[in-house]
Amino acid sequence: MRYLPRNANIAPAIALFLAIFGTAASAVSPWDIVDNRIKANVYQLNVAIKVKLNNGLYAQLTDLSPRLKYPVFSTETKDQGFRVIGHGTCFPARSVKKDKTYLLTNKHVVDFGSGMLQECQRFFTGLRLYADRSAGFSNADSRYKDLLRIVNLGTKKDLSSAERSMYQATVDTIWDTYDEHLSVKADPKRTEFNKHLARTGLEGSIGLFVHAPGTLTQPPIVAELYKQPKSSREPDLAILSVKKQVTTLELETTAPIVGQPIQAAGYPLSAKTSKISASSYAPSFSRGRVTKISPALIHFDAGVSKGDSGGPLLSQKGTVLGVVSRRAMPDIGTDRFAGAISSEAVRTFAPELFGR
Repeated sequence: MRYLPRNANIAPAIALFLAIFGTAASAVSPWDIVDNRIKANVYQLNVAIKVKLNNGLYAQLTDLSPRLKYPVFSTETKDQGFRVIGHGTCFPARSVKKDKTYLLTNKHVVDFGSGMLQECQRFFTGLRLYADRSAGFSNADSRYKDLLRIVNLGTKKDLSSAERSMYQATVDTIWDTYDEHLSVKADPKRTEFNKHLARTGLEGSIGLFVHAPGTLTQPPIVAELYKQPKSSREPDLAILSVKKQVTTLELETTAPIVGQPIQAAGYPLSAKTSKISASSYAPSFSRGRVTKISPALIHFDAGVSKGDSGGPLLSQKGTVLGVVSRRAMPDIGTDRFAGAISSEAVRTFAPELFGR
């Protein structure tokens, strides 16, 4: 039998072994087995809004302004329900509370809804003020309706050159009006902004819809926001709750080690769609290794993209090491990098749910 020299530093190797295998090697499974066991518990999260205005009108995002690329919202009289404006990934985590199922995701995913509602408010307050300023000797309300009609040209196919020019100039001017007169810089006390916002009668709702892997025809699970950070010093986490009881994933209790094999699961928004057929969804899995550990954040080199945010970072035991939160932008020129908020940070964020 050969023995290592007494001065050989084998601690890192032992730590890596324990992080991967735990106390029992049988706890580890090949990745394809882990995938089959985990994939039913990784959900797509669709964030949607519904916006109602005065006069029984409903607004929806339809375009971006040509010059500044700001959102443009058209209107119609029919209530089309919630409209999806962003998506990410979420997963149910094992909790000490059994009254509901609690799902982990990112705050920036959930914020799609409130962010787009704020853009909608800005657009219609700008439109309302632009109507007042351009009405001339005519009625401002009539001018407002005329501007709504022009904005709705953005939904029309085969616009004439004259219609296109009028539409583009109008939506650009609406946003110019907001920036010059109603923005925080122009109206820091928000007095004018709130006055014109009240005139629009705008009412917005946010919907969080959880889609399990399977057919697109199955109804989504409606989720509620349970908890999110109160300040920027807290991690980019959001916890949702649903009444339905589903199988949960276990948060890992052992700290990860540099070099440890990992796998990120999610619903990337890319050419490689998460739809596995024309009628079904399934999460994608991307393999890599832990490259660095920093406070509350696990760095890893598995490829992730928009849509993967909020998904689990998995160990080879099938436990959750962290919540995927960020990725390196491709134009930075650095090595591929992504980050996940550690399971320990999750416990600190919500000890009432995930405390040891």
